[in-house]
Amino acid sequence: MNRVALLLAAALCGCASVDLSFKAVGFRGVAAESVHALLKEVIAAHFQGLVIRADPASGRIETDFVEFHTRKGLRREQVLARVERGDGGTVRVELMAPMAEMVVDATAAAPVAWRVLGSDVRVERSLLEELAGRVQLEYPDSVLLAR
Repeated sequence: MNRVALLLAAALCGCASVDLSFKAVGFRGVAAESVHALLKEVIAAHFQGLVIRADPASGRIETDFVEFHTRKGLRREQVLARVERGDGGTVRVELMAPMAEMVVDATAAAPVAWRVLGSDVRVERSLLEELAGRVQLEYPDSVLLAR
């Protein structure tokens, strides 16, 4: 599929980017475990009722897929995140919310497949902004490094 078609598909589904990279924010003056716990709470509040798998030891969080219908068909989305300790007491949070559409082709070897449309940057931005606010509220001495 060419880039123009991918950009058009992303625009129609509400994605603002076909880029599938992690979006990041950093903090100083707060423990990685505390940021991990807050991130899990933020994701749970945004995606109520979804199963969220969190591993504080590795810093990883992922949700089950949430599926929803649009005028163009069935879509699904998942949140993947990781919290990493950095140098000098910094904490880096990386988050990605890829969105895919269901494609049905009875002639294909796999008649039903999911085609990735891109990152849902609105969801990514919302989750990272909420996290930044929660960290700064609960840990007033913390410093937001990058947004």
